[in-house]
Amino acid sequence: TRPRLRAAVERGEDFFMEQRFRRGSDGQYRWHLVRGVAVRDGEGRVVKWIGANADIHDQKTLTVRLEEERELRERFVATLTHDLRTPLTTARLNADMLVRRGGDPATLYKLTARISDNIDRADQMIRDLLDANRLRAGEPLPLELSACDASAVVREALEELSLVHGDRFELHAPEALPGHWSQSGLRRILENLCNNAIKYGARDRPVSVRLTQQGPLTVSLAVHNWGQPITPEDQKILFQ
Repeated sequence: TRPRLRAAVERGEDFFMEQRFRRGSDGQYRWHLVRGVAVRDGEGRVVKWIGANADIHDQKTLTVRLEEERELRERFVATLTHDLRTPLTTARLNADMLVRRGGDPATLYKLTARISDNIDRADQMIRDLLDANRLRAGEPLPLELSACDASAVVREALEELSLVHGDRFELHAPEALPGHWSQSGLRRILENLCNNAIKYGARDRPVSVRLTQQGPLTVSLAVHNWGQPITPEDQKILFQ
């Protein structure tokens, strides 16, 4: 602040900037809009200055919050667009198979159930986006937990991913792993990891998915692919 004021005085130029002042009543630092205008005499010499400080803290805070919400919305939309690809692609592939292999009642039931399930998942993702109350900075999406078999959820997800990517996955999991899980959350995590493993991994090596129980309250889900490792620089920002 001082160098800017000094330069303005030396040059006789008006100054205009934002800075914080500490309020005496409560010690809070608040943003102010600061302006100084030079008053000159008839020969153009500065004879005095007129200055004004306007408290803009509330407006500036609101602007910052709105900008954070805008960035959060853009990031959420990008994530949703990315995650929607799997259920929509799977539904389309099952619809194609339905046309070709829909004569058998058992196959017809299985394929239509898959299509309906993936459309429901896509619909839930979109409803998450439209729920503006969940988009406030720092507020996560709620997890809807229900009793189910984690092994079955993972197995079904890999079966549908195989329709998109082919026979690229190796599953190592117990026959059953009952518990209370967010089925949609678990599937979205697995689909993201597996899609990235296919996209960035070695094309001639399988992707390994391992589900294990590690104690009474802990379960581990790991996805491993071969190929070029993620650089240490990228690892630092990976989960942003």
